[in-house]
Amino acid sequence: MLVADVAEDAPGHRIYLLARSYMPAQDLQIVNSPEGGLSPRYRADISGAQI
Repeated sequence: MLVADVAEDAPGHRIYLLARSYMPAQDLQIVNSPEGGLSPRYRADISGAQI
């Protein structure tokens, strides 16, 4: 998995655009979030270095 994009609003809530690939230089696929509302972005409202 690769983090392709990160967006943050004023209160500090972050959303992430994730991608996956077996060979990133050749074929990259955006991973859709199962939440639906922000698809294809994932919400992560936790602090720290790891998601």
